[in-house]
Amino acid sequence: MAYPGHGYLPRSGEDRPALSAWGRLARGGALGKKATLTYNANGRIVQDALTSILQVQGDDADAQQIVVTLSPPLVVARAFSSISAGANQQNATGEQSNVELLNQVTFPGALNPIEWPPIEAVIEWGVGGASNRAQVDYVNGSTACLTASWLRVFGRIVSGAATGISGTSAIYVLAAFVGPGLTRSPAQKTVYVGDVDSLTESAVFPVPPFARSAYVVTSDPTAGPGIAVGVTTLRFWQSPDGVAGGRNMGNFFVSGNQSEQFPVPAGAAYASVFNQMGITSRLAIVYNLSI
Repeated sequence: MAYPGHGYLPRSGEDRPALSAWGRLARGGALGKKATLTYNANGRIVQDALTSILQVQGDDADAQQIVVTLSPPLVVARAFSSISAGANQQNATGEQSNVELLNQVTFPGALNPIEWPPIEAVIEWGVGGASNRAQVDYVNGSTACLTASWLRVFGRIVSGAATGISGTSAIYVLAAFVGPGLTRSPAQKTVYVGDVDSLTESAVFPVPPFARSAYVVTSDPTAGPGIAVGVTTLRFWQSPDGVAGGRNMGNFFVSGNQSEQFPVPAGAAYASVFNQMGITSRLAIVYNLSI
């Protein structure tokens, strides 16, 4: 059995022995692909993509460390009413990211801006007849390091009215690719929020791709600065209209001199900061990235 069994049988006379271990493993399938997931916010709680995003299979002896990269989710800005039930949407185009939809007042076919649902990837991997299965938050892009001789990834949205968290009905485009090696570099991205008055909510900013965790920093140009991080609240949202949309995914209370890191919740595509320091402060959100 090739998958998920015990690898390919040896075939004499071919060039497989001349390839590297990764070259032999990579011949088992497409190393990067995308799939669409037609999501109905009023449908069942678990909704899977109809096709797998990624599938690789090779010889068991070639099992090695590989990095799976989950690309930031995209959405096709198309009214859900125009999507015929059960139709294949793999060729849908015009997908956009959370950054591109930041200033879009209404989503096609809806009265409000988009609300990104919490998307996850189901990853199956193993060596020979042994296998594992894990559900991983897509967040806004992520990476995972695995040891395997075969791998399969498909997309899923687990939400709905029964969970209290849903999203905008639409076509979501999920992509992933795989390569050899390791991950976990100390990459970061700073989002400059700007000057925010006391007891005031900042503007809403897109969560950058591959953000894993975040913390708040302040700067104060006055001669007598206050505490570097006094009292602020870092807030995550599904929708770019923030408080007005009412789709809050998490509030993290920041206090003291040492800023604390907070995980980016699944489904959080935007963030803002509520300043409770008593003075106008220049704020920034520093994200640690999973790349």
